[in-house]
Amino acid sequence: MTLIAVVGTGTTGTAIAEACWAAGNDVVLYDADIYAALSAIHRVTAAHRTVTASSGHTAGKNNDRVGRLTFAARLSDLAGSDIIVEAVPERMDLKIAVLRSIEDIIGPDTLLVTSSSSLPLTSMAAQLRDPHRLVSF
Repeated sequence: MTLIAVVGTGTTGTAIAEACWAAGNDVVLYDADIYAALSAIHRVTAAHRTVTASSGHTAGKNNDRVGRLTFAARLSDLAGSDIIVEAVPERMDLKIAVLRSIEDIIGPDTLLVTSSSSLPLTSMAAQLRDPHRLVSF
């Protein structure tokens, strides 16, 4: 099982978490505002319950998946993740600060992903210790 962490639980981060979780991965959410992370978990699980109910499936097996969607109270709690997706607002200074903080806690094999849709990947990567590990969707 792949452990995917999503940093930032706005619209984009929540959608990424939902897609990763629906694909069967373990997902942990982190946001500087812990209540935002908890709200994102609620939105993802509520959407999942709606899809499950409308498809006629019973809750049994699907309830087992709910425990595989969690939140982290500290960024450092994401250290064991296989993939970390940065999904904070589209501000270069903020993204660089978050990516550097993530880089401080991850191992050499952790894949670092940015959700940026408008900022140049090469500009972000150039600010990191290991620019080759940063990829984008």
